[in-house]
This record gives sequence, structure tokens and C-alpha cells, in this order.
Amino acid sequence: MQNNFCINCGAKIVHNSNFCFNCGTPVASVNTKQIEINMESAVESSAVTVDSIPAVEFQVLGRTLSFSSDLVEYNKLRTLFSNHASKSKSTFFSYYQSNVKSFNDLFDKAIPTFIEMVTVSLKFGVSVLIKYDVDYVDLEKLADLATNEIDILKYISHFIEASDKIAAYAENLSSYRNLSRAERGNWQGGGFGLSGAIKGALTASVLNVGTGMVRGIGDSLTNAGDRAKIAGMKNDFFTDHQTLALLTEGVHECCFGVFYSVWRILEDEHRIPTVEFEIEKLNARANNLIAQYTNDKTLYNRVIDVLCDCIRNYPYSVSYFSNLYFIAKDSKEEILETAKYFGLETEYKEAISNLNQVEYIRQPIDEAIRNGNLEYVWAEIESGNSYAEYGIEKYYGTICHDCIKTYNVLEMTSLLGDVQKRANSGNIYAQYLMAKMECDMYGRDRRNLSKETEAAKVVIEIAAKGNISAIALQGFWGSRGYHNATKSEDSAIALLEEAANRQHPTALAWLGSYYRTGERGLSRNKEKAGMMLKLAAAYDHPYGKKELEKFNSGSTSSCYITTAVCDSLGREDDGYELTAFRSFRDNWLVNQVDGEILIKEYYSVAPVLVDHINAKVDRDAIYKRIWDEYLKECLIAIESGYNQRCKEIYCRMVNNLKTQYL
Repeated sequence: MQNNFCINCGAKIVHNSNFCFNCGTPVASVNTKQIEINMESAVESSAVTVDSIPAVEFQVLGRTLSFSSDLVEYNKLRTLFSNHASKSKSTFFSYYQSNVKSFNDLFDKAIPTFIEMVTVSLKFGVSVLIKYDVDYVDLEKLADLATNEIDILKYISHFIEASDKIAAYAENLSSYRNLSRAERGNWQGGGFGLSGAIKGALTASVLNVGTGMVRGIGDSLTNAGDRAKIAGMKNDFFTDHQTLALLTEGVHECCFGVFYSVWRILEDEHRIPTVEFEIEKLNARANNLIAQYTNDKTLYNRVIDVLCDCIRNYPYSVSYFSNLYFIAKDSKEEILETAKYFGLETEYKEAISNLNQVEYIRQPIDEAIRNGNLEYVWAEIESGNSYAEYGIEKYYGTICHDCIKTYNVLEMTSLLGDVQKRANSGNIYAQYLMAKMECDMYGRDRRNLSKETEAAKVVIEIAAKGNISAIALQGFWGSRGYHNATKSEDSAIALLEEAANRQHPTALAWLGSYYRTGERGLSRNKEKAGMMLKLAAAYDHPYGKKELEKFNSGSTSSCYITTAVCDSLGREDDGYELTAFRSFRDNWLVNQVDGEILIKEYYSVAPVLVDHINAKVDRDAIYKRIWDEYLKECLIAIESGYNQRCKEIYCRMVNNLKTQYL
């Protein structure tokens, strides 16, 4: 049952409201009874004190890692919020699993609970500030200060997109338009859309309108077909594989985000010492030495020294600890002890176990494929093995390479006969693989655009059914703007995140690349980039290996035009197209009278052109146009033995691009 009066300000609660209209406090209904977060006891048990804290030391691989009392005090504050955020994430996950059973529950329970947990974390922050004798910051002021750290829209945008789609469909129904406003339900009350509701998520009057907005659509329709269509759209959204993952991650990130605002306030008030981290400089040092050590093992002691020094100056990067683990020759238990002290135990264990398990996962699949034991691989696919899916896709991609190159549909159909039988028998992955191979073939010729589009639709439909390879490919397509695969970059990144979490090599490679460069709406994150690219390379993903080389060299710029175009189109670095272009350059162009001059000019101007193109919002469309207008014709000329024509097209391309972008 819902309380009649607000437990915070005493104002009367409007029936079925999720938040108090007067002060914004969450209403104590069935939701809060099940959540049972006791913010006051959380602060008490943390026992925040402001007394002087001694420095600490750890012995790691024969080195002494000393941490100043200032850093120890910073770590104590950070740990408070890290623990609180982890508990909130776990609690939300359990609550969702137990209580959110339908589309209506998403809006009546899940979203309000999400906001409630963020609000509780803000209250937790206020309580921590009071413990440090900073008592002038109330909930509203801290929420305002934390705006840059708490990006709720990032995690709710998926809901906004779906609600807009459902509402747009409903508005196009004559049976719906003919209903009076009163008959449509209370979701339109106040003139707020769900987007507006979320933007004002901490304003109770807006939130109460927003949470009930979408669920009422279609309830009053008399046409059974229209009502069933909208019900189906709601169900598809509720069962979407992104929903719980997005909300759970959002709870953790938003709850922990409060820490940064509290930390800055306490620093400004001189309640804790000022602590500064030169993260970019430290990352560059670590990456440079690791790259050199790869080719020169005599640098062992130096790379250990550098990694230990990086930990000493910034002990919150999992990659420093995991790299130390894999390079170290001596006892590694003390590495874990240090990581544990700084709250990285879970992430550290995941990092080292992931890389350790790759060989264990790969070995039986690779061996089965080499020996022609595909039945074993298909059995592993049935058990949910992501690498088995990736391995057999590479296998069929290799044996179908020539027929795809020559558009030999009959030969490809013959080579994929076993896959087709499995697809006809209902094997979801086999259905994906058939559609993917058709995309690869028909995508090389604009005359087959309609066939490519149909195959792409099949892939996207299979992704909605939960196949991880299809999810990874839809995420890649969506991040590049291909095939209208997703409505936004955020949705595409969420798909890649889901596939990467299940260690799909393609998702690891592309998502790691985006974190390396800061593309596709992501902020540069060397820690995530390093871990994902190492995993992708360990799985022998060509693009992942190439991107890891760039990561280790510290490079953030793209490569030359042909490579940049092929990257954008999802072609592999050692794939047919780039191999053909390089062969043309090395075996024919370099031997022409002006060949060396042209190659030298290309090396000079191409990186600048790529940087300028990458700065454009429509960079993928530009690369697609370069492929269609120039590089595809170059490839056809090379295949036909018309090298002079390829050179002419290439020169025209470079000159035109210089005119347009320099």
C-alpha cells in the first residue's frame, strides 16, 4: 500500500504518484519495501572520520609501493561511494528480476526505482558531506552540481526511442485519432512526453507524468488488430536484450558519479587534501614500455618498474595491474592484494581470468575446425559458445571467399549446403550465417542493393531473438549508420557492449577501437580499450590485432584512405580488398616512372585527409561515397588487369579529395 503523506516533508501524496510533488522524495510503496535500501545505516557503517590517516605500503615483485596519506584519505572517500554503487547495482538487479514482469512494469516500477536509487545516492552524498562538517549542501544543490557526472539520459534514451516509436504508430491509427483525449488514458496529461519527463527526472511532478505515459497507449482501442499490434510492440521492447543491462549499468554509474561532486566540494572546502592524477601521461608511459617490451624482453625489469610507478601514482587503472600480472615472472599474489585495497578486486580478477581463458576457449574450437569436425563446433554453438560462432563464420568466410569475389551464387549455395539445412531446421545461428554471407556477396555490387537490404533485415530480426553474432553485427552496422540498423549511436554501442560482455571477438575489436579513439559518442577510455583489444587480439581477430598495435604505440589517428574506407565498411585489414590495393602499389605502381612520387605524395597527404574526414559528422557516408565512386572502380580495374586505369582513378580520387577537404 502507498503512504498517504510524504515521509520527508509531510505533504499529502497524490494517488498513484511515484514521487512527492512537494519535495521529490520517493513514495514508500511496494517498490521501496522490496528495495530496502537504508541510507542512514549505510553511512553509519562506513564510519567516516576526518582524522589524519597514515600512509600505506605494499611489496609488489620486489618493489615497495608507497601511497601517501593524502591518497589513502582520497581512497577512503572513493571506496565509500564505490561500495554504495555496487550495492545499489546488485539491489536493483535483484529487484528487477523479482518485480519487473511486463512492459507496464518498466514504466511503473523499473524507471521510478532507477531514479529512486540515484536520489538515494545523492542523499548518501549529502550525509557524507555532513560527516565532513560541510552542512550547507542540500539534495537539490548536490543534484545540480552532479549534473555533469550523472547522465541519466544515456541509460534511458533506449526507452525514449521505443516510446516515440509506439506513440508515432498509434498516432497514425485512425481508430486512435478518433478517440477523445480523455479516452486515450492519462499518459498525455500535462503535455509532457517521456523525453521531457526523463530530462526532468528529479522533478517529481514531471516524473509522475512520464512514468505512466506510454503504457496506456492502445488500451482504449476497439480494433483488435490495432490493439494487438501495439501490444506486440510493447512486448518486443520489454523483452529486448538491452533493457536490463542498460538500467543495471546506469544505476552503478550514476550512483558512483555522485562521488566526483562530493570530492570536489570537500577539496574546495579544504576538508580533504588535494589529489591530482596525470592519467594521460601515465598511460603513455605504460603503453610505450609494454610496446617495446613486446619486441625486447631485456626490458623486463624496466617495464615492471614503470608499471609499479604508474600504480603508485594512479592505483585505479585495472590495466596497470593486469599487465603487471601477465608480464611478471615471480609470485603474483601481492598484485591482487594491492588491487583489492583500491577497490579493483572484481575488475582485476575478471581481467586476468578473461585473458587466461581465451586459449582454453579457442583451442578445442580451432582444433575441431582444422580437423573438419564441424559437428563439435555446431554443438558448442548450441551451448552458447560465442567463439564457436565466430570461428565457424571465419571458416565459411574463407572457403566462400572466391565465389563471393566473383558473385558466384550457385557455388556459394553449394558450399553452404549444410548451413542451409540447419537454418531450415530452425537453427538461429545458421539462419544468421546464411544472411550474413548473402550480405557479404550482394554488398559488393550496387545492382544487388535490394537483396543486400533484405539479408540485412534478417540479421537484425535474428539479433532481436538474442543471437550474439547478430547482435554484434547489428551493433557494428548501427555504429556506422548502415542498413538503418539502430535508431541511434547509443543503441548501437549498447548492442556492442552486450556482445563484448559475452566476449564476441568482433564486438571486442570494434568497441575497443571506439574507446581507443573516442569515436561514436564514447569518451576515450584507455583502460577499456586496452582490455577489449587484448581480448580481440587473443581471439585472433584481424582488426583487433591491428587496433592493439595502434593502442600500444599510443596512436589515435586513423590510417590511409583505402584502409580508412575499408575499416568503415567492416573489411578486414588482411582481407581481399586491401591486399589487392597493396599488391597494386607494391608490384605495379612503384615500378612506373612517376610511381614513387605518387606514393610519396599519397603518404604525405592521405593521413591529413583522413583526419579531416573523421572530423565530419557524416564521415561514414563520405567513406561509402569514396568506395562507390573510386575504390570499387579501382578494384574492378585491378581484377581485370587494367592497372593504368586504376592509377588514373586513384589520381582523380586524391585530387578531388584534396579540393574538397583540404
